[in-house]
Amino acid sequence: MNVPTLNPTGRNWAIFSLRFVSGVQGKGWWDHFTGAATCPVLSAPTTTLVTAMDSWEKDKAAARNLLLSKVPDSVALKLSKHTSIADAWSALVTEYTKKS
Repeated sequence: MNVPTLNPTGRNWAIFSLRFVSGVQGKGWWDHFTGAATCPVLSAPTTTLVTAMDSWEKDKAAARNLLLSKVPDSVALKLSKHTSIADAWSALVTEYTKKS
């Protein structure tokens, strides 16, 4: 995935957000950024549900890792405080849309 690292000043926000969203959608992780992805509920643990939950957690971790690896360290530290990827992405969009 060819996603540039976000410049701390936000100078490259337009191309960063375009490539980041495109790359995340291509990986099938965009629902984690919109909040549409929900973790399967293990009401009665079955192999299928456990597998689905494991897959969801793996995708969530990969999506979070991608986001945190493509922003400056100071921004990554701020974003890491958010409990969901969707909240972190929303905060990033809000902050850097203002800067661009």
